[in-house]
Amino acid sequence: MDDHALVRQLLKQLIEVTLGWTVIIEATNGKDCLNQLAHALIAPDVVLMDVAMPIMDGTEATSIIHTRYPRIKVIGLSSLAHAHVVVDMIRKGAMGFLTKSTSPQTLVQAVQSVMNDTPYIEDCLFEEVANDIGMADPKPLLSDKQKQFLKLCATDSSYKEIANLLHISPNTVDSYRADLFRKLNVRTRQGLVVYAFRTGILST
Repeated sequence: MDDHALVRQLLKQLIEVTLGWTVIIEATNGKDCLNQLAHALIAPDVVLMDVAMPIMDGTEATSIIHTRYPRIKVIGLSSLAHAHVVVDMIRKGAMGFLTKSTSPQTLVQAVQSVMNDTPYIEDCLFEEVANDIGMADPKPLLSDKQKQFLKLCATDSSYKEIANLLHISPNTVDSYRADLFRKLNVRTRQGLVVYAFRTGILST
């Protein structure tokens, strides 16, 4: 889904001619995408969703698709690599994220990955996001409670609400957050979300 006709045509040619896959629908914005999904005889397995579109942007459309059509995998597309853009799409239900300058090989990897229920963030994009939010890519051992905490960080719940959901005190939540900041070399909640997404914690 992209509001630029040339981008859509190039993607369609790449997908159908080069990769041999079938494009079921193409839309100019999120609202158009949802309308076409509602009337499609066959639902797509994967939706490539541009983040910035008029009328209804990619984040809102992704959230609705995630709720109405949970079997459809959404991969976000953007020319921007800001952490908040990636994290917002993850929170709305996207399973992958690519830059618009990605290679055909990377697109194939991303689609195959999300089809296997494995989240995918393009390597170069992850590096830019990681630099933006100050995180490295360590893989320390985490407790089940810490993993639950990371999953809830990817929602719109406040830290106080997370404490209630985990049946722990706000002080314990502060402790979890500080410990994970240290373990994961992260400075923000966005960093926690990106780490959880990158390592597959959100999909477990």
